[in-house]
Amino acid sequence: MSARLLNYLISAKYIIGAILISLISPLSYADTPTQDVHVQVDHQDTVFHVTAHMEVPVPQSIAWLVLTDFTHFSTFLHNVKHVNVVSQQGNRYRIHEVGEAEWGIISMEYQNIRDITLEPQYRITSNTISGTVKSMHTEMRLTNSNTDNVILDYQASIEPDSWLADIFGSDFIDSEVKEQFQSMAREMIKRYHGAPTQP
Repeated sequence: MSARLLNYLISAKYIIGAILISLISPLSYADTPTQDVHVQVDHQDTVFHVTAHMEVPVPQSIAWLVLTDFTHFSTFLHNVKHVNVVSQQGNRYRIHEVGEAEWGIISMEYQNIRDITLEPQYRITSNTISGTVKSMHTEMRLTNSNTDNVILDYQASIEPDSWLADIFGSDFIDSEVKEQFQSMAREMIKRYHGAPTQP
């Protein structure tokens, strides 16, 4: 493998890691069910527009705890080493994430900083302010279904380096988003069944 090709692969893996951790990375539990995830990815110019929808059989409060448990991400997200809350003002957070992305035999540490705004148990918005993507904005909305399950609706606009879009495309992101959402659902279900029964 030439040095030029190796550097190209390492750079690609670094950017993929930054994108996927913002979407929340996969973790599997064999004893929890797989949830149906509906994902759509549109590619316009240099930007990927992503929407996702999933219903999970847990209360909204449990889903919220998982989605906002920043400092414990490393305990249930496999490629997160550390998350530090840099600052907090009310429901506004700035977090610094450190992890290790893997691609085949190549691994590389990555870091990114995100500004996150919480509307408790209803909406989470996030803007990546530094990292390998040019820009990334995400929004997660939580609502209760008629059966008291939680419904997750997600939107993201991602602008990576232009060559990444040419290599991977929408099918790759579609597959990854589905895997990420299923992983979130598994963690929510795990916590729900491990939580004490409410009186």
